[in-house]
Amino acid sequence: MSRVDEVRAELGEDNVNELMDAYYTSGLSLNDLRELYDLPKSFTDKKIVELFPMIELDDGCPLCGGALFAPRISRGIKDVSADSYYKDQVFCPNCGKTRQQAMRELEEFERKHRLRRAFSIEPKEFEWAKRNPDSLTSTVFEVLIEVRGGGGNTYLGPIADQPLLFGFIDACKALRGEGYIQPTAAFDKWLSGFEEEEDGFSFYWYKVPFAIKLKGYTAHERNPIIVEGDREYVALGQGEREYWLRTAKGLVLAYLDVQLDDACYEYEGPKREEFETLLDTMLLEYSPAQITSLIWNAMATAEKHAEEGPAYKRTGNWAMGVVLNRAKKALSEHWDLHPNFPSRTVEDTEFEWNFFDVHVPIGETWMYRSVPEVTGGCIEIKHAKMPKGADAATAAMIAKAREIAWRIGTGEPDYLSYDETDRFIKRYE
Repeated sequence: MSRVDEVRAELGEDNVNELMDAYYTSGLSLNDLRELYDLPKSFTDKKIVELFPMIELDDGCPLCGGALFAPRISRGIKDVSADSYYKDQVFCPNCGKTRQQAMRELEEFERKHRLRRAFSIEPKEFEWAKRNPDSLTSTVFEVLIEVRGGGGNTYLGPIADQPLLFGFIDACKALRGEGYIQPTAAFDKWLSGFEEEEDGFSFYWYKVPFAIKLKGYTAHERNPIIVEGDREYVALGQGEREYWLRTAKGLVLAYLDVQLDDACYEYEGPKREEFETLLDTMLLEYSPAQITSLIWNAMATAEKHAEEGPAYKRTGNWAMGVVLNRAKKALSEHWDLHPNFPSRTVEDTEFEWNFFDVHVPIGETWMYRSVPEVTGGCIEIKHAKMPKGADAATAAMIAKAREIAWRIGTGEPDYLSYDETDRFIKRYE
């Protein structure tokens, strides 16, 4: 029992009420009050006020409906009376929370309820056996499931990072439009990805989970690499090939953004749009690594122009023009472009790793190959053109090394190296 509790018990309820009335209305000093009611000399205004019973409010707790109380205020403030209290000190002894805390919790509870009601659409059932490899959206959905599938394939976890895939969000929007993925506010830990606005609700594509409904789901089997002489093929649908093309395009554009940002240029305009369109043609002849090498050299030239030339050359518009002109000239004159290492500047994500592990198991060497054409239902995988000093493992070698790694349960070799992959196969086969 505290000293305040002891004194309160000694005084009794009637004397405490009398003291409270005297404290607020009599005008007596603290010394007079202490002498009159035989209070300890150490009792200041704060201690004396603690003797008084809490004020019980007419309002109930917003959360539990229980009674609300507030401590009284020390005198010395204008117009303070026995019924005065601070609003931010109102609390509920049943909940152990202040009224403000209870109100915030209630508002959050109601907000969650509104969000869950707004984002509770049942997804359309997707029959796994009928997935279409010629459809880009179907391929994106398949990769989403394998990379972010959770809850027994009843939902996709938040994407969290931005895949290199060019037009990824557009593909996700198409899936939502078809009803196969629906943002769900069923999980507290991901509610921060949803927003309530004056005119409705919104969500962040990379921060929220999506409800899905799969029928007959089985993990996608890796397509084998087919070897005919010195040529290598893999069976891929048009949608899967489009995924490859868009991934390569995404890497090149991400690399371009890094180079422009490093040069402190901000540029979005017709030259950038024209370059994006041109990439669809360039990637059929050159690998992402070759095109990023062209970008690096073009940006170096643009920087030299900026240092030596007039002000208009010190702009993102000028730099983008140099890149675009180089790209056009390389295509028209069939330049022999030397590749660089784009992965050192632009990090790919597990979406890329999954696709090039499962659909066309050629490892990281996809960055050093041009995007293939479709030939008789199969895609010929063109040989990788590696940076100087690096020899590429063939797709067939990579596929064989992976089979061995799965069989013996060990880590996989570095697929960028022909020699290391070859040694791995000879050691364990």
